[in-house]
Formats: sequence, structure tokens, C-alpha cells
Amino acid sequence: MYIYIYDQVVPETILHDFRRVLGDLMMTENVLQTLFLLQTFFLSVDLIGPNAERGCLSFDEHAKQRGCDCVVYQSTGQRGALTFHSPNYPTAPNYPRGIVCILLSFIGDRNETVEITFIDFNLRPKENNTCKDFLKLYLDEQAAVNENSVHEYELCGDKSSLPQKTFYSRGRSIHLEFHTESVVISNPYKGFIGKYSFIDSSEFQTTMTRVSRDVSPCSYIDRHSNDTHSKGRFFSPSYPQNYPSWSDCSYQFFGRPGEVVKLTFQVLQLAGNTTSCNKDQYQDYIEVYDGVNKTERIAFICGNGGVPSIRSRTNYLTVHFHSGQNINMKGFAATYEYLIIDIAGMYKSHHYRAITKIHGVYLFYRFVYLSWVFYAPN
Repeated sequence: MYIYIYDQVVPETILHDFRRVLGDLMMTENVLQTLFLLQTFFLSVDLIGPNAERGCLSFDEHAKQRGCDCVVYQSTGQRGALTFHSPNYPTAPNYPRGIVCILLSFIGDRNETVEITFIDFNLRPKENNTCKDFLKLYLDEQAAVNENSVHEYELCGDKSSLPQKTFYSRGRSIHLEFHTESVVISNPYKGFIGKYSFIDSSEFQTTMTRVSRDVSPCSYIDRHSNDTHSKGRFFSPSYPQNYPSWSDCSYQFFGRPGEVVKLTFQVLQLAGNTTSCNKDQYQDYIEVYDGVNKTERIAFICGNGGVPSIRSRTNYLTVHFHSGQNINMKGFAATYEYLIIDIAGMYKSHHYRAITKIHGVYLFYRFVYLSWVFYAPN
């Protein structure tokens, strides 16, 4: 087992725990050596004996005889992004050949989500539709990876070939497994560099109430009253991870009499045709209805980018999200707010000019009508 700690200040609590564990190990015959290299603060503890096979990643298909070398990035409560990278990046023109297994583990606290973003990515491309040098991503692990773990992504090639640049953990950790073949290749590939951060998971929790799973697996409701907040947030399923295929989610908002509902989409990343919105099984989309019966649609949303704020005409609003079988994306993050209508209202005048033809004679005429408009404050 290898432990690398570098490019960051190591908290005293972690050093204390390491010294305690190291002291326990010194009482056994399992310690082969301890190396301290200055520059990157490299710690290596090489274990032998019957438990040596229980390394960082045991019995992987390409590492039957040993576990992985491990690089651990542990949350210490800091905020902001830090960097990680493959060996030799960017000081050498290419990463080493014959890397059996290096496991980069990003482990957050109990209520944190891990976010990683690749800044640069340059591995050997696929050959015969197979990655020879690759980086596996495990997004659904709680604390450790073993021989039974299933990876979500296997990445190779350059940055343009990545399905996305940013990935999020489903739990509190992400693991990256790096492997390179020993065969010598002529073209140098740099490797990868990225940034990681630990985010408070409560930022991705909806303030709406989930309806019983027996009624719908993805249905939420919010009723505004004197005992509830006038503002809240809601998300696509699994956010900030990619939403699943064949999702149909309902979000219903019930304002009090004299109120309207305002929606603001802060993030919008939907898969499908971005040049036109078509309601078919291959298009991911969002529908917004005035009321609760889906009779009057006031917005149809697809693609990526900004969406103007949407307001209901009544005190009821319904949002329907649908995903097809496309390669899925991050989805959406939105806020809602209940606004009180200004009962005083205002008159708004409408001026029209028309032209018509009667018995071969063109007639021009103007008319003005007044309408009563209720409005809510911005």
C-alpha cells in the first residue's frame, strides 16, 4: 500500500493519526521501509506478509498480483478548488508506461459531494474501439473500491472525446483508476490535470415535499402557507449527477389566493436536439403549465443555456420534466418564489391600426381598447 500526500498542507490531525498508525505498524514485522522525499512530501509504506494483497484496489482484472498505488485527497473542511494530475504532468512530455494501477481517491466528509473537472486530458486514443491507456471513474462508491466495484466511465483519448468535463459523486467519494500499457509508443501523451472540490450536499437538496413513491417515483409538491417559506429550489433527478433515462418528473406549486409563482432556471443542460424543440421520445424537455391540470402550457424548454424567468397567471403552476434514451446530461437547477399580486392593478392601453378591403375599396382605421392588468413585483 502506498500513501502519497502532496501539493497541499497536511492538517495536524491527519499527521497525528498517521503517526499513531505508523507506531502500531512498527510493532509488527510487516513494515519493509519508509521513505521520505522532500519536494512533494511523499510518504510510502510498503507492506509485506499475508495481508499485502489487501492493497488499495485488490484483485483488479489487470492487477491480479497486487493492489494499487494510492493517492488520497481527504476533505479537511477547506472550500475552493485544488488540483490533481497524472504522474509527470506537466514536467515531462508524457506519462510513464507500464502503470499497473494508480488509484486517486477523493473522500469528502459525511455531508459533502465531490466535484472533479478535467482542465486538460490527453491519453492514448482507442485502438479497435478499446482503450489501451485509460482512466476509470467510480462515482458510486462510499469509501473504498474493491474487485467487485463497477466503474461508470472509462476514459481515454483527448479532452474533446470526454462525455463531459465535470463529474460529481453520488455519495461522499470519487475514485479514479489510472492504467497504462508497458508497450513503447512513439507519440507522447501528456496525461491529465484537473481540479477538485468538496461541496456541501445540502446545496442540492430540494425544498419541495416528495410525494409517496407508490404514487410516483419522481413527483414533488409545494404548498405555500403562513408556516412555509415563500422561496425554494428544485432539481432534476440525481442532480448534480446526470439524470437517468426515461424520467418523467412532476413538480406542482400551490400558491395562496392573490399570488403567482415565479420560476428561475439557474442551470439548464438537457440532451437532445439543441436547434429545435420537438416533443418526441428522443428529446429531453421541460414543460411549464399554468394550473395543475396541464391544460394551458406557458413554456416549453430544451437544450442548454439561459431561460428567462417564468411566471404563472394563476396561483398554481406545474412543471413536467421528461428524458428519453439520449446520453444524459446534468439537468437543471431552479428556484421558485411566490409573489403577491398588486391588487390595485393598472390600466394598459393597446393601439391598433388595421387595413381591410370592402367591395374593392381599401379602408384604414384605428382603434384603442383598455385592459385591466394585474402584476406582481419583480
